[in-house]
Amino acid sequence: MSTPDSSKPKPHRVLACVLCQQRKVKCDRTFPCSNCVKHGAQCVPATQPRQRRRRFPERELLDRLRRYEALMKQNNVKFDPLHEDNGTEKSSPNDYNSDRDQVDEEGSQVRAEGVAEVK
Repeated sequence: MSTPDSSKPKPHRVLACVLCQQRKVKCDRTFPCSNCVKHGAQCVPATQPRQRRRRFPERELLDRLRRYEALMKQNNVKFDPLHEDNGTEKSSPNDYNSDRDQVDEEGSQVRAEGVAEVK
């Protein structure tokens, strides 16, 4: 299985003409197309849609969260911030060292792999 070479530009798809798109009929993608010739209309090729901007939802979400935290701090609203002032994330109270064993409420030892052992 070969990987596509990213240096080569992708060939552009030939789109249906504007009239065929508006009428929602099959275009043979020749210019002038057979539908436009049959109806005596001018065949106008459709333009390529704009390429979508790549989104990074995690980054955008964190940026929004930082902005809201700054607004809350600015308005003296008490809250537990996810981020410190220097931009680093606070550790969650549920975070723990996974190399150590922990003891649950019943006194059973819980291993890092999630297997419980009874004392």
